[in-house]
Amino acid sequence: MGDGAKLLWALFHFAWDFLLEKGFVPFFTPVLAKTRTLYGTGYLPFFSEEIYKIEGQDLSLIGTSEQTLVGYRSGQILKEEELPLLYTAFTPCFRTEAGAHGKETRGIFRVHQFHKIEQIVFSRGEESPRWHEFCQENEEEMLKRLNLPYRV
Repeated sequence: MGDGAKLLWALFHFAWDFLLEKGFVPFFTPVLAKTRTLYGTGYLPFFSEEIYKIEGQDLSLIGTSEQTLVGYRSGQILKEEELPLLYTAFTPCFRTEAGAHGKETRGIFRVHQFHKIEQIVFSRGEESPRWHEFCQENEEEMLKRLNLPYRV
């Protein structure tokens, strides 16, 4: 509320602008995903206990915008000359955190709803390590610009 809410929006806006400068295409994705999307992104069957399912529907609340960003290209064959594709989204995320016992004692406080900005890169497989490092460098650079301590 108040200044805290303004600070949070300023941080999201900072990260959003930073990623756009790095070439990411912005998205506002749905907060609901179909079961096939969750399987296609690898969240099912592995994290089924952490997903909020909508009763009587083939829909669940997303645990990360990665699910809907990757799902956006579901069923498509990307042409090599299109790559890399850099996508970002700001979304609320929802997780039940089933099986998360003890995580809160290790410095990470788990919540059922949170907001975040995601970096997604579609690239050739052999270029994946380079793009992973690129995304990590983006995170580190944002933290440095904010003068916040961090560990890798």
